[in-house]
Amino acid sequence: MKSKQQNKYMLLLLFIILLYLVVYFVYVYPLSRLHILQTKEWATTIIKNTVLGAKDNSYLYKMQKSKIDNFSLYYNYFFFHTQKYTIYILFNLNNQYSNNIPLNIYLYNFETNTSDLNQTILDFNDLHTYEDGDTLYITCGDSYIQKINMVTNQMSLEINTSSIDLSVELTIDDYTTNFPTFLPRYDAVKGIVRPYHPITTTPGEWCTDNPMIGKIIKGTLNHDTIENGNYWHDNFIGVNDYFLPSYVWYVILNDNWLIYKLWFGEYETTKKTAFFIVKNRKTNKVITAGMDNNVVPLPFKMMNNIVNPVVCNYTTNKPLGTLNYDSFQSHFQTNEITVKFESIPNKCHRVFLYDYYDSGNKIDNPTFKIVNNYKFVEYINMINVEITYNGETEVFKERCVVDGIFKHDKNLPDSF
Repeated sequence: MKSKQQNKYMLLLLFIILLYLVVYFVYVYPLSRLHILQTKEWATTIIKNTVLGAKDNSYLYKMQKSKIDNFSLYYNYFFFHTQKYTIYILFNLNNQYSNNIPLNIYLYNFETNTSDLNQTILDFNDLHTYEDGDTLYITCGDSYIQKINMVTNQMSLEINTSSIDLSVELTIDDYTTNFPTFLPRYDAVKGIVRPYHPITTTPGEWCTDNPMIGKIIKGTLNHDTIENGNYWHDNFIGVNDYFLPSYVWYVILNDNWLIYKLWFGEYETTKKTAFFIVKNRKTNKVITAGMDNNVVPLPFKMMNNIVNPVVCNYTTNKPLGTLNYDSFQSHFQTNEITVKFESIPNKCHRVFLYDYYDSGNKIDNPTFKIVNNYKFVEYINMINVEITYNGETEVFKERCVVDGIFKHDKNLPDSF
């Protein structure tokens, strides 16, 4: 009798261990390898619904079947690296209380060591998104015309303002995202393994971020030819009070590598969640894409640190927002790859400092005061890079895009 009881307990223990391992390897382990769960069809469907959902909530409902009370965050963002320039486009809705959608174009000219900034205020009511054949269109009058064809993997952008005439034709090489909000594998277990963490307490809040990278085929800037180069693009939507809080983003993009590291939280925050994508573009292989151990549920943290250790950190001697953000180091390491960044002193240029959520309207709203406390900043830096991968080490100097959002008044709450 005693033996039978012991066998039951043993079987129960084995079942618990098996269940633990299944949950870990099916849901937790892939959190730093989300690229293995993605297909082009899945990624392009999300992008299509996001683009069309900017003007039609029914497409957003296809992604998340919940009520949408507010369309709280929208942007299209690019950076382009050419031999002569790094050019940035930030086309964003200021906030849910305004229809202002500034079109910000800013750049750094490496030949003249100068920067330039142009801002044109457009109206979100004039934004149109639609599909014609295989092509998605995002237009705002004649000032902003973006075309995306994910069947042929091509994209174009035209910008026409009083002082900027930009036209580029692009190829799309990759659609990998590290935001797994809508990956089918996680739909059934969002209460256990949460791939998305709400920012506010507003019911039904969610967001989606949809990146693309690729090559510049040809282009012109104010009628001067743009050399071939590389670009990053992502479009982002947030609903029901979602907003982007404090973060910092370091990105290298060249012919050989995409190295993307992002941390949410003020620098002084002791525990920051890291997101990353590392791709070897020479071999067209994504090595890792996802999040670090801070998102792993407590029962799985020790297991994950043993089986799948991820180090992703940075240190800096200067606060985000300062004019010369040229003193930082970063260390990223998994079982497959090690990447080290080190900034080069006096090789930093702040190209944009921006009251991201401020449309110029006085809004007497306590929650908006919290949101409007955040500022956006963008830099172009030269850094030293060391990558160890497949037993070989590369050392090189490269451009690094650094941007982020930070709190102006550190005493105000982070969220509401």
